[in-house]
Amino acid sequence: MIDALNEGYDPELLNIICNEIPKLPGSFRIFLTSRPEDHIVIALSHAAHVHQRSIDISGDANKADIGLYCWDRLRHIAFQKRLGADWPGAQLSEEFQIKAEGLFVWVSAVSEYLSNPKAYDPDSKFRSLLSDRNLSDLPAEQKMDKLYTEILDNSDWDDKSYVEMYHLDVGSIVALRTPLSASAIQTLHREKNPALNVCEVPRPLDSLFIGSSDDKQPIRVLHLSLRDFITYRSRSSPGLERFWVDERDHSGKLAFACLSIMNDDLRKYIPGTGYLSMDVPPRTEGIPVIADMYVSEGLWYTCRFWSQHLIEVGHPMPEGFINALRNFLSMNLICWIEVLCSKGQFQRMADVR
Repeated sequence: MIDALNEGYDPELLNIICNEIPKLPGSFRIFLTSRPEDHIVIALSHAAHVHQRSIDISGDANKADIGLYCWDRLRHIAFQKRLGADWPGAQLSEEFQIKAEGLFVWVSAVSEYLSNPKAYDPDSKFRSLLSDRNLSDLPAEQKMDKLYTEILDNSDWDDKSYVEMYHLDVGSIVALRTPLSASAIQTLHREKNPALNVCEVPRPLDSLFIGSSDDKQPIRVLHLSLRDFITYRSRSSPGLERFWVDERDHSGKLAFACLSIMNDDLRKYIPGTGYLSMDVPPRTEGIPVIADMYVSEGLWYTCRFWSQHLIEVGHPMPEGFINALRNFLSMNLICWIEVLCSKGQFQRMADVR
């Protein structure tokens, strides 16, 4: 099963789905879901083995499923907040299902928002959400944006320190090429922002970021619509500009962070590297394997994605960035190649570039 294909795919994966899957035995079945984005539709529409179906969120089947999901989530909130087994009552439960209008992600976000340990008076918040007549008949995107605004507004936007950390933290999360844990994100910022506490900023926003409560789990945005809201739609919406983060700008900042990490960590001896050095006799038994314990999550990320962030650095490039790049190319390039080769990623990197 592949869920939300549109949130993480590349041409190689589409090629596998179109051309390689038919080579599998006939007993294999692959179920995938996706938004109907142009690249995906064009790639899959001509594949005879791909059977497309559209989901009618207003259909009876979806209504029955979301009714069960709403009931389960309300029980979860009631238990977490000790609101009693009968909360919120039959009428409000029915209104909750009606307001959802078939959107499971809306129900999920509301549930996480109300069950958050820091959520004060969840009953009043729940009733307020249901009483918002402006939610009725809104397109799905606008409906989600109103919920995101409601949750984001609970942060202290008068605190300049919080606002600064919000932009740095959330900007990094949305600019990353693959999700990282809080500890790995802090590693990326250890030189420029050593006091950054990645878990502190999303904590009031736990319902919007998956994994933010555990510094070992990758942090992901709840849904692609949230990412679009933070990086695009909020910028042009009156009163919501404070939520906007410049994804390209933060990607450029990550390029410098990647170079700093590699320049620090690759110059230290990593067991399994050094075999491309002119001072070491040629190997005959192949490329050595570098144990994961010697390549941290943050370092492995920088090795894979620094070049993708590099192309988004603004011009003219800062002198400090140019010096870091020169240092990497002259002192650490060989070790970088060795690390990638040991993980079987060097050819892939070359193909990407």
